[in-house]
Amino acid sequence: MNKRIVFIYLFSCLSLLCRAQDTHDAWLTDRLTAVTWQKSYTGMLAEYHPVKFELASDGQDIAGYLIHTGDQKKHRISGDWSDNGLFQLQERDEYDRLTGYLTGIIKDDHLALKWMSVSQDRVFDIKASTEKIVSIRRTAPIAEWITTTSDPAFVFSVQKTELGKVFGLAIDGNRFVRFEGSCLDGTCSIWKASFIDPDGELVNLQMTQKSPSSYKATINNISGTATVRYSSPLVIQHEDNSNGFIDFTYPEIKGDTYSQWIDSFQVADRTKLMATHDEEVSPRLSYRSSGWVEIVDETDDYISGLVTFINPDGGSRESFVLMKKEGELLMPELLFNEHVDFNTVSDLALATSIPEGDDIFYDWCSRVGYTCMVPTVNGLLVTTEFNAVYGDDLRCLSIAESKKIVRKKYWKYFGW
Repeated sequence: MNKRIVFIYLFSCLSLLCRAQDTHDAWLTDRLTAVTWQKSYTGMLAEYHPVKFELASDGQDIAGYLIHTGDQKKHRISGDWSDNGLFQLQERDEYDRLTGYLTGIIKDDHLALKWMSVSQDRVFDIKASTEKIVSIRRTAPIAEWITTTSDPAFVFSVQKTELGKVFGLAIDGNRFVRFEGSCLDGTCSIWKASFIDPDGELVNLQMTQKSPSSYKATINNISGTATVRYSSPLVIQHEDNSNGFIDFTYPEIKGDTYSQWIDSFQVADRTKLMATHDEEVSPRLSYRSSGWVEIVDETDDYISGLVTFINPDGGSRESFVLMKKEGELLMPELLFNEHVDFNTVSDLALATSIPEGDDIFYDWCSRVGYTCMVPTVNGLLVTTEFNAVYGDDLRCLSIAESKKIVRKKYWKYFGW
């Protein structure tokens, strides 16, 4: 008798579980007669917004879900199955209201789609794969200042992120070049990158960490040593929902003034993001804000760097100098002479090197000008604003030219 009761109880639980599953995927089972193909993908929308795809097909139709990792909100995906991998799909919310369109490639191991709003005024790329994104969560993300013994001797200001990506500045004397790379293992103790140096030559770099303070550096197949002179934990703040996202990446540096300055950045962004989330019907991905702080130069006396933000209505950039011993944060208005002529600074920057055949980029640099200045031991680094299409441009003025721009009382800190 007891066995019968246990059997009935287990059967009831199993039936309830099956009915719950049927209810959960009722829309999916209504769309498909039988599942002959099924895949899950993990990736990014608009390069920053983490998403997941759960897709299935019966050979005639394709259906599934686009899931926003931030709030786990699902949007329904449906369309005709495509034997050549090129899909045109509709996206709808839980009330079956049309919220967007998806077009592009879906393969067994990856997808590359474009998401377009119903009004067709917003278009974002989506890239995802069946493999998990490389994660270095076993080792906290970190910003490092690395010097090499190569010839020429490079300096790297690098940020290793939690998604298995590295990016930063490669510095050769007074020449600065941006680079991006990827981790080759789970802890990002091995990473690689490549970049074009100011002479137009390709530089292939692989770094293998030997200890917390040293690397084996292989530059264009020539091995040498590299030293981690300074390092800081890398903080990656991220908030998102199905209506948008904000993210901010910055080195965690000791100092009350620096901490207070960092904390002040995301207040307005967070308020706007939460406001869109509270609306009953909000446009998809209506608010996006991404910001990052990068270290440009570091010595025992100071840290100088750039903070850059990209908001829906444009971008902004400013420089900073943190005096280590004094704990004082110097903003541009304190650092530079009051009579600085930005047009003159731009002309000096454009004259520092000859453009390498990219007339469109050179014209853009000439038009927007160099509006941000960062002191380094090699002179004043001047940059353009960041642009989603062009990126930015970095030029370093000579120390003689830099002295005319920076107030004299600060020269000693930079070794001028």
